[in-house]
Amino acid sequence: MLMGCLPTYSQVGILAPILLTVLRLLQGLATGGEFGSSLTFISEYGTPNNRAFLCSWQPFSVGCGLLLGSAAGLHDWGWRVPFLFGILIAFYGMHMRKNVPDSPEFLKAKAEVKEEDHTPVKELFLRYKKSIITVIGLLVGSSATYYILITYMPTYISQFMGTSFSSAFIVNTSVIAINLLLCPVVGMLIDKVGRRRCLIVGCLGFLILSYPVFYILIQQTNAVLMIGLLGILIVFQTILAVAIVVVSAEVFPTKLRNSGIGFSYNIAAAVFGGLAPLAATALIAATGDNLSITYLMIGSVLVTLLTSVFLLKGDYVKGKRVSD
Repeated sequence: MLMGCLPTYSQVGILAPILLTVLRLLQGLATGGEFGSSLTFISEYGTPNNRAFLCSWQPFSVGCGLLLGSAAGLHDWGWRVPFLFGILIAFYGMHMRKNVPDSPEFLKAKAEVKEEDHTPVKELFLRYKKSIITVIGLLVGSSATYYILITYMPTYISQFMGTSFSSAFIVNTSVIAINLLLCPVVGMLIDKVGRRRCLIVGCLGFLILSYPVFYILIQQTNAVLMIGLLGILIVFQTILAVAIVVVSAEVFPTKLRNSGIGFSYNIAAAVFGGLAPLAATALIAATGDNLSITYLMIGSVLVTLLTSVFLLKGDYVKGKRVSD
């Protein structure tokens, strides 16, 4: 809410961007802390046959916020709207915290523990290093492609393709809407087909189509064609995102799930997601090639593919986790 009320640069000078940066850092820390908790809670209400569908509403909810922000970005004052709207979400979140009971899976695990462990992070690193590496490895490609296709795309389209900023936001808003529509559908598909298979398909889609799609994209000025081209890649991005959230919940035991997901996601999002737009800009500047952005996506997705093929091997049989 405070970000929505910030004064402008013309009003307070350099203090405006300083305040915005500080508040964004605080928001990032709070969001990072809640991501693992919410995903853990959702996943523990699922079964092997519907867990991906339930978990798909996590990236869906993230996309809702991005959609509102992207649509509001069409106006100079629009960026303030999502932050002001956030106060309503905060009150609803407090209500949920107070009134929603813990999941049956968590209550069962808690009842079986004779002595509470106050050092879950220590146990996480001692016994589940492979799970941490697996989730981070999977997130390399997913985080990089998500930040490039969603967060960075308005800048790319306007700066490197000569399209107006308003048109770039229209394209971006439409692509986010496609992502939202796909999330629950992809979740149901993953429950049917299997986590590992869908991860491999999502990776292969990026490896095969990233360069051709962007080769055609940079020659376009029509917003509808841009939406269609980026929509092709967003299909594979959604497959990766939804498959990874459910795998992240399944590779950690109940008592360490929140810590495992939170640590792995925050590391991957900060390093491979948050730095992806900066890396893309630097790569384009160094090579002078607007298509070099695809090299970054292909390289990051290759890491995810190798993780899916080798580190998840044996964990899933006929699409289902062995422990289930």
